Amino acid sequence: MVYKLNKLVGLLLVTSATIYSGLSASAASISLVNPGFELPDLSSTPEIVPGAGPFDFAVPPGWTLYNPDNLVPPAYDGGANAPLATAFVGAWRPSAAFFSTLLYKFPE
Repeated sequence: MVYKLNKLVGLLLVTSATIYSGLSASAASISLVNPGFELPDLSSTPEIVPGAGPFDFAVPPGWTLYNPDNLVPPAYDGGANAPLATAFVGAWRPSAAFFSTLLYKFPE
């Protein structure tokens, strides 16, 4: 059986094949420091909220804070809140007690 292609369809196929043949894919190898956020070690950090687990307010080691729209508040002029200079970022190690509060128990 012989099918005739519409001239426009044929032109689109040839054009897309030409464009596709000019594209190339490449991959680059990059190294990440602390990719799983194992650092900082929070085992000796005191809990701010009892039962929630320790939290560190600093940007994790090996990472840089990306804040193009200034959504993360700046340092508070070295005052009492200065350790919270990078508030809303950091590492958190939830405690077992925290996870037990999330369990829903169905009524029997």
